[in-house]
Amino acid sequence: MAVPGRCEAELLSFWIIVLSLGRTFSVDFPYLGSSFSLESSFQENYTQVLLYYRGIASPCSSTEDVICKAINCTSRVPAAGLENNSTAPCQLEGEAALFPASPVSFSLRLSHCCWSQTRLLSEEKNYSVQFKVAMVYTLGTRSDTALGNSSPQTPLLPVLRVPQNCATLYNLSIWDQDGDVVRCRYGLREELGCAFCKKSPFLHLDEEGCTLMYDGTGSKGMYPVELMAEDFPRKMVVLKSRARMQEIHPYNASGGEWIEALSSVPLQFTLIVDKPVEDCPFGIRRPMFISPTPDNGDRINVLPYEDVSFTVTSVSAGERMADLQVLGPHGLHMSGLWMADDLHTVSANVTWESRNANRPRRISVCFVATTLSGLQSELRCIWIVHKSADSPLGTVLLCLEDRMQLSVPRSSLGDVQESDLQRSNPECLVSSNSTHLLVEIPLVGGGTREQGNPSFFTFTNRIVSQHRGVSAPAFKKTLAIPVSCKYQQEETGSTYCPFASLEDQGFGNVSFDIRFSRKTSDGMRLLKRGASINASVNDQLFISVSAKSDLADAHLIVQSCQVLGNQDSSSGFFIIQQGCLNYKAAKEVSLEDSKDKVYSLRLASIADVVSEVFVTCDVKLCCSPSKFRLCSSGCKSFKSQNALSKMLETKIYQISAGPIRISKSPSSGSIRSFHMYKHRDCLFTSN
Repeated sequence: MAVPGRCEAELLSFWIIVLSLGRTFSVDFPYLGSSFSLESSFQENYTQVLLYYRGIASPCSSTEDVICKAINCTSRVPAAGLENNSTAPCQLEGEAALFPASPVSFSLRLSHCCWSQTRLLSEEKNYSVQFKVAMVYTLGTRSDTALGNSSPQTPLLPVLRVPQNCATLYNLSIWDQDGDVVRCRYGLREELGCAFCKKSPFLHLDEEGCTLMYDGTGSKGMYPVELMAEDFPRKMVVLKSRARMQEIHPYNASGGEWIEALSSVPLQFTLIVDKPVEDCPFGIRRPMFISPTPDNGDRINVLPYEDVSFTVTSVSAGERMADLQVLGPHGLHMSGLWMADDLHTVSANVTWESRNANRPRRISVCFVATTLSGLQSELRCIWIVHKSADSPLGTVLLCLEDRMQLSVPRSSLGDVQESDLQRSNPECLVSSNSTHLLVEIPLVGGGTREQGNPSFFTFTNRIVSQHRGVSAPAFKKTLAIPVSCKYQQEETGSTYCPFASLEDQGFGNVSFDIRFSRKTSDGMRLLKRGASINASVNDQLFISVSAKSDLADAHLIVQSCQVLGNQDSSSGFFIIQQGCLNYKAAKEVSLEDSKDKVYSLRLASIADVVSEVFVTCDVKLCCSPSKFRLCSSGCKSFKSQNALSKMLETKIYQISAGPIRISKSPSSGSIRSFHMYKHRDCLFTSN
């Protein structure tokens, strides 16, 4: 089977080598460190290695992602600045799907310019030094896990700063998914895994514990740290590949026979030795983290499309705080900084949504705090771990044109109560029949989120169980079913949204209208201005909002509708507010026409509030280029921003109609038609 992009070179291992002979005087890429991880998948006729990388460079404004270019990455995310200024470090992230020529092992070497303004340890001046990384990965299915080997997971570390006189221990927070023994060592020149290949005498690496100690004797300056993380099985493991079976012997801490590592991956970062300070312990002048900040090495388990949220708080008794720096996956969001009145405490909330459960399965988040004088806190790193979601037996998900439909047998829910089940939006309870849990999940609203790329739209939601007992101090999640449907974007279709550079130009002639009607035994009866109607308990007033446009595919969006007691009143009660329907006051009647909206209002709910009904609504028209990019009402439950990015919309118009008189006893009188609407800021009336 031919695999697109597969290397056909006749080599025992697959090498990518990007080398420039000698040193260079140009700084093309201001490199400050990187981390890599490797995973493999096995198909019938080929093996694929997935390489996931993250890098840090400075300044962000001049950064070009040469790591992506060097490995021919298959996807990458936009560079993200770690601070709000042009000289701040920049985080890079991407992945590459690679096809090794050898079924037994995979090797990669790359080099490019350059370490960022590094102080050369050889004392040579005015030269830039290329960064070099190397990795080795043994292929095959493990006998102990029945899966491919996972390399050690190394975090992307921020630039570390330490006062010259303060001994400091750094836990590198390296983790191995397979439970193997992990050891750290310095990179070797012969494996092309380092540029400087020197051990600073003031840095002491604990190879067994993967910790780095600065002893407080270094000279001021910037120092690159070039390490390798390796994993070894705790007992003998057999790796089975298409070519052969190979035995990997367990690690022996006492030494003796040399044991080959299952994999070796780089961890490179930058350490800056700053001027000395009077007080070295954290918390006095150097910041320290306090509760509720996660501890170093903590793991947060998440299901696909689940949100992660935690708070980071740091304090310094003798210094004013300046910033928190958080390095995490793409899409990580840090709220604005909260500062205590004395400026000695800083706090921020960090959130992230688990969007891709497959690559990578473990993601590091590292953070440090700094003071106004530049003193840095301890380093903390945590891990976000994707857990697979085991849907109950018999679960069926249908991806329909306008919704997702989930069916779960009641018998598979165990002790989970139906009343405890809900969608991601806590206000939306699910429904069921005698045999199945039934959920109709809209593509827009109800907690559904949209993710878009040039080829597909992916809509996601979750069904979760939450204990709602009054005595429970917090909800207890016992079941979570992620729901995801992928739709291919249409290259062509019936929907046509013209390009319009001027406001409303693409919609042609636009007008809006509001009408009142009431259901009688003879059907729907249109009510005219001044009509008097009886407000019995079951009577309903129907409010119809409609639009006209030369654009056939335009959709009416009602952003707000307010019921007023008189025409000049500035306050009333809302039927619709910020795109959200007030279900306690009204219901929407489903219609086929995208330019008409009808809402039913119980007369008994307003008869004691007003004697006349005027309605004022804010409306607009919208056109979507695809049926999967739905026009949104703007209701707060709709969280996707991608769906709005390429919409054609008019400005917002305000339209009004009324009055309709409400009484508690039948009345009659002269009735004549009267409607009001605003079009392009002009008020029109018609009899």
